[in-house]
Amino acid sequence: MGTATMHGIQTIGTAFLIAIAVFLVFLPAVRHDFINLDDDSYVTENPHVATGLTCESVAWAFTSSHSANWHPITWLSHMLDVALFGLKPAGHHLTSVVLHAINAALVFVFLRAATGAFWSSVFTALFFGLHPLRVESVAWVAERKDVLCALFGLATLIAYVAYARRPGLRGYGVVAALFALGLLAKPMLVTWPCLLLLIDYWPLRRIEEASRARAAFGRSIRIVLEKLPLLAIAAAAATITYFAQRSAGAVVDAQSIPLPTRAGNAALSYARYLGKTFLPHPLAVPYPFDGDVITPLNVGAALLLIAAITAFALWAARRHPAIGIGWLWYLGLLVPVIGFVQVGSQAMADRYMYLPSIGLFMAIVWGMAAVAEGWTRETFGRGGGAVGRPATTEVGRPDTTQVGRPPIARERRLVAALGILALVACVIVTRTQLRHWRDSETLFRYALAVTRDNSVAHNNLGKQLMQRHLSPVLETQPDVSLDASVLDEAATHFAEAVRISPGNLDARNNLATVWLLQGRHEDAAREFARLLRVRHDDPALYVNYGATVMGLGENAAAIEAAQRALELDPGFEKATQLLNMARPAESESSPPDAPSSPAP
Repeated sequence: MGTATMHGIQTIGTAFLIAIAVFLVFLPAVRHDFINLDDDSYVTENPHVATGLTCESVAWAFTSSHSANWHPITWLSHMLDVALFGLKPAGHHLTSVVLHAINAALVFVFLRAATGAFWSSVFTALFFGLHPLRVESVAWVAERKDVLCALFGLATLIAYVAYARRPGLRGYGVVAALFALGLLAKPMLVTWPCLLLLIDYWPLRRIEEASRARAAFGRSIRIVLEKLPLLAIAAAAATITYFAQRSAGAVVDAQSIPLPTRAGNAALSYARYLGKTFLPHPLAVPYPFDGDVITPLNVGAALLLIAAITAFALWAARRHPAIGIGWLWYLGLLVPVIGFVQVGSQAMADRYMYLPSIGLFMAIVWGMAAVAEGWTRETFGRGGGAVGRPATTEVGRPDTTQVGRPPIARERRLVAALGILALVACVIVTRTQLRHWRDSETLFRYALAVTRDNSVAHNNLGKQLMQRHLSPVLETQPDVSLDASVLDEAATHFAEAVRISPGNLDARNNLATVWLLQGRHEDAAREFARLLRVRHDDPALYVNYGATVMGLGENAAAIEAAQRALELDPGFEKATQLLNMARPAESESSPPDAPSSPAP
C-alpha cells in the first residue's frame, strides 16, 4: 500500500472520528422544540415550506425574499426536512447537527490537505466543532443557513486546494459552483475570494512561488485575476441580499444608528468576540444593541487591543504564517456581519462567529505548536504548505531538518495536555449551553437573566407564555378560563419590551392582544388603531382590531376591518370567521363592498 493511499485512509478515518465526536456532543439538541424566534416564519408557520418539496415551493424558494433574505438553498433544505420529518422538530434538529459534524470534519480535511500538519489540523477542527459559540448556529433551526453555507464554503476551500495544485478549467468550475451554492445558502461567503488570496500566500505559497518564477509579475497578476469571476458572483449575491433586507425593513437607517455609533460597536464587537472565544459565558440570544457602552474610552481600548494583536500577528507571521493568516481570516470574515450595515437590533451574535472562528483557532493552535517546538525555530512557518509540498513538521513529529538541538518532548506534551483540557472545557460548556435552547421559555428566561434591556427576549418570552396557556383553551378546552396570572406576566414582558424599544411593533401588537384577552377592549382598540397607521398592510392586525371593536359593540367597524383583511389576503380564514360573526344574519349572503381605504 502506497504512502498516498495510507495518507488518504488516515485523513478519511480521522475526519470520520471528528464528525462522530462533534455529533455526539450536539446530539441532545434533537430533543429540543422549535424556538418562537424565526423558526415559525422559517418552518412551522411558513405555508410554502410546510408543503415540502413541490414545484410551487421550489419556485417560491428562488423568487422570494421572505424573512428579509434571499437564500433558496436554505429554503430547499427546510422543505426537504418537512418532506422527510413533517413538522416534528427532532428531524429538523438532527439535520443541523449532522451538517455541523460534517463541517468539523471538512475543516480537518481542508487544513490537512493544505498544510500537511496532522495534529494541528485535528485540534483546530475539534475546537471549531466543539466550542460553545457553535450552539446558536446548530441548536436554532432557523440558523440552518449557517451550517449549510459553511458546508459549501469549506468544500470550496478543499476544491481550491486541488485546483491550486493542478490548475484547470474543470477544477475552477468546481470551485465556482461550490462557492455559488454557499452564497445561495447564506451570503456570508462574500469575502471568500479574499480568503482564497490569503491561503494563496499560506499555506499554498502560490504567491511565493510566483515571485520566484521568471515571469513573476505576470503569474502574480494571474493569481489575483482568477478571483474576479468569484468576486462578481459575490457582488451579485451581496446586492440581492441588501435589497431583500432593505425591502423587508431589516436594514437600520443612518438616522436610527449613526455611522460613528456603528463603527464603535464594530470595534467593541471584534474585542467581545475574542472574549467570548476564550471565556464563552454567558452566551445569549440576542445581545441587545446598547449605545451606552459605546464610549470613546471603551472603543479606544478595543481598537488598541485589535491593533496590538494585529501587529503581533503580522510580526509573528514572518516565521509562522499561520498566526498572521488565521488572524486576518478572523478579521476579514467578520466584515459582512460586524455592523457597518446594521441589520436587525442586535449588537453581535454568536452565529456570526461560525466561519471566522476557524481562522482564530488556526492562529491559536499553530501558534501554540510553534511555542512547543521552540519559538526561534522555523518549523511552522517555513516547514510546509507549498503547492504540492505539505508541511513537514508539527507537534508530535520531530523536525529532522534542525540539528544541534535536542528534542523538546516535554513542551509538546504540555501544549497537547493544555489543548485537551481546553477541549474538555468546551464540551462541558457546550452541553450546558445546549440545555438553554430546550424551548422558547427556557431560552428567553436565560437571556433575560444574563442581558439587560433585551426587548426581543421580553417580547418572545411573553409570546411563549401567551401561546402556552392560550392554545389549549382555544383548541381543546373552550370553556376553561385563562390563567390570569400567566396573562399578567405576559403583559408585563410585552410592556417592558415596548418600554425598551417603542418601535418594536410586534411587541406592541402582542401587548394589545393580551389586553384584548384580559377584556381591556378600549386600551386594545386604541393600540391596534395606532399600529394600523404604521402597518396598514397586515391582515392579521386588521382581524385583531376588528375583534376588539366588535367587543365594544362596533360591528360596522369590525366588518370593515375583516373586509380589509380579506382584500389583503383573500384566503385568510380568521378574517372570514370575523366577518361572519360581525355581520347581521340577514346580510350574510350578500356581504357589503370592501372599503377603499385601510381602517384607521
